[in-house]
Amino acid sequence: MDSLKSRSILVLLADHDFSFSNSKSAVSQYLTTLCLSLTQNGYNVVCYPCNIPNDKPTTAIGKNNFFVNSKKLLKRIFPYIYSGLLARKKIASAKIIETEILAQKSNFDLIIEFLVLGSKVGANLKNKLKVPLIIICDSPLPEQFAEMNGSKSFMKNKIIEAERKSLKEADMIICYSESMKSYINKVFSLTENIHVLPCIVWKDKLVPDKLKSKNIGFIGSFLSWHKVDVLVKAFESIAEDYPDAKLTLVGYGQEWNKIKSLVVESVYAPRIKLTGFVDDNRLSIIKSEMLIGVMPGSNWYGSPLKLFEYAEAEIAIITAKTPTICDLFSEEEVLFIDPENNLQSLCSHLRLLLDDADLRERMIEKAQTKMQTIYSKSQQLYTFNQIISKTISSGIK
Repeated sequence: MDSLKSRSILVLLADHDFSFSNSKSAVSQYLTTLCLSLTQNGYNVVCYPCNIPNDKPTTAIGKNNFFVNSKKLLKRIFPYIYSGLLARKKIASAKIIETEILAQKSNFDLIIEFLVLGSKVGANLKNKLKVPLIIICDSPLPEQFAEMNGSKSFMKNKIIEAERKSLKEADMIICYSESMKSYINKVFSLTENIHVLPCIVWKDKLVPDKLKSKNIGFIGSFLSWHKVDVLVKAFESIAEDYPDAKLTLVGYGQEWNKIKSLVVESVYAPRIKLTGFVDDNRLSIIKSEMLIGVMPGSNWYGSPLKLFEYAEAEIAIITAKTPTICDLFSEEEVLFIDPENNLQSLCSHLRLLLDDADLRERMIEKAQTKMQTIYSKSQQLYTFNQIISKTISSGIK
């Protein structure tokens, strides 16, 4: 393996709006973690696009100008057209990135692409530069795009064609879960060289507050399928019986204004903290004081970064029951919300964990064991670097 060191690896995400330096983005944190591991193992890593740090929230809160309001109006009244225009813009951005990379006339020994909507950049570069390609595939792109924008797109066929070409051309594919691997098998008839590597960003070891009050929390994106509103309603349902319980909601997203309204109108508003994004120091303090971490909802393919954060920080977990999350955690490690009755199930689980300290400790211990073994940084990054070594050694297929 030593003979492979000092090889040059291009790590790309074909979107000019993306920045590897954006500490608010789970994808940025994930890719930065992988890039750092490659560098520490002796590889020369080139990241693209090379944007300046961008720590702005993904949702513009309180911004009121003609351009932003026009986009919102178009998205609400003509979502199909809005989605098509957005998809066309992203496809064009990917083509420009491909041209920019080729213009640099750099030599690479491997390309790693985190696949995004409409991109064939990695596949095209592989064929032009004659180097192997690894695709990191975190979602079914047409489905994810429709969820994010509320409609399918008139560019759907181009989106599907790009996804198909990228995955078919890949020498290795990395995905987050067995469920996503099954999707790739079924839709693209690909069965070999697919590796499951969960999306984990390891943090510095926390010292949990042993005098934690009954703090309940959510950390992540305020998206409709994350059902943060259900958590607010569940807290309201149990708050009278637990007068010392508090709720902290950390993050931003499309549902921000909706959640903010629910909090402001709640009779328990003084006990609910809506923080927005916070820096790492503040987040560490919040997690150290958190007794229960909740992931109220997710789509089937989502691999929520926050669940690993909760487990790592010795926080008891209540989470949505989806195929991907069930791949990653067991009933011994988390409490699963009944998808047929989200609110009642969440309320019941909150009461159970608030009342039963022994159950909390057993769950925390089980989740901690998993984080220290198969989900440990050393184990996961060892697997990742083995994939890199094997792909470079094997060359293009």
